[in-house]
Amino acid sequence: MLVDFDAKRSLTTHFAPEFHELINEKTFASHTWKLMDKGDFEVEEAIEIMCRDLPEDFHDEVSKMILDHEGEMPPIEEMYSIVKALKENGYKIYLLSIGLRRPIYQQTAAYDIWVGQTSTFPGRKQIRLTS
Repeated sequence: MLVDFDAKRSLTTHFAPEFHELINEKTFASHTWKLMDKGDFEVEEAIEIMCRDLPEDFHDEVSKMILDHEGEMPPIEEMYSIVKALKENGYKIYLLSIGLRRPIYQQTAAYDIWVGQTSTFPGRKQIRLTS
């Protein structure tokens, strides 16, 4: 885990406290979110499905919250020394990310460990990590 995902932080950023439980239930804690995380839904498709069960007044902000939640996940800087030590000791280090639309791993100090490496995963496009 290189970044700190906290759904409550996202909810607090986007909604008044009285709506947190409802929005969380229909988004981050939903079956649709799990399927999106798994890669079964594109983000936009998942947003459309999640918004079906919410009042229309929430749709724009829910969409913004989900599309922007990656920017609300600060790097866990303490992970850098662990990842670096593993790599230096010969362990194969893989960067796996499901559902991220932007290269959030570039926000972490550990990013330089992967620069220049290429990976292909079944059913996914090839990625080349560059600085």
